[in-house]
Formats: sequence, structure tokens, C-alpha cells
Amino acid sequence: MVDGARAELAKKLPDPAFRRSLEEGNVERANNPWLTLGNSYEWVGSLVRTGLVEEDSYMDIYADRVVGAWEIMQDALAIIRRRAGPSVLENFEYLYVRAKAYSARNPNGVYPSHTPRAELRDRWAEADAKLSTMGPASG
Repeated sequence: MVDGARAELAKKLPDPAFRRSLEEGNVERANNPWLTLGNSYEWVGSLVRTGLVEEDSYMDIYADRVVGAWEIMQDALAIIRRRAGPSVLENFEYLYVRAKAYSARNPNGVYPSHTPRAELRDRWAEADAKLSTMGPASG
């Protein structure tokens, strides 16, 4: 859904006729990945805003995804809101603002400092370092 939304908006937003259709509210609703994406976060935003879903638990997993989805949608949403006003996808907007705040409060993640981390061995580091010094792959 995210990739489809990104691709469709990147392709269609440069078209003045598409932007006009957004502003006029003439949006194809069936099989529309960006609208489905926005509506899904609108629904969850309502649940978080009203306290039916606990915010920190949700943001622990989804904060970055919410921010990414908003960034994909923001140009289209700005056009839609020209006429329709700020209430369009306002719960999604709320979720985005709260996700940004959550990320700002937790810039290094939320892993408890008193809990030891798992030991990871990067067995590909040496091979990848050699590749990066060789320059772009030829093909």
C-alpha cells in the first residue's frame, strides 16, 4: 500500500488535471492506494486520539511509518484541503504530529538502558567494506 501510494502520487501530482480533481473532490475511491493509506491512518488516529489505543504502545512500533505515510500524502492532502478545509484526514494529521513528538522524545529508541543488548556479529562487514572501496558495481 505504501509503495503504491508513493508511486501513484509521484506519477500523478505533476498533472494539473489530477491536482484539479483533488481540489474539486473528484477522487477515484476504488483501488486507490494513497487514499487507502490515508484512510487507514485516519481510523487509527481516531482510536489513539480518543484513548481506545494507547499512544506509546502504538508509537513504539508505528511512529516512523506514520511519519513516512504523512510525507507521502502531504502534497495531495494540501491540495484537497484548499476547498475541503482542515478536517479532511485530521485524525491522520493528529497521529502524525504525535508520532513526530514521540520520535523527538525518543531519538535513540526506547530500549531500556538497564537491559543488556544482544550481541550481534556482522559477518558481512569486511566483505561489504571491500566492495564500498571498489566503487560502483559494473554491469
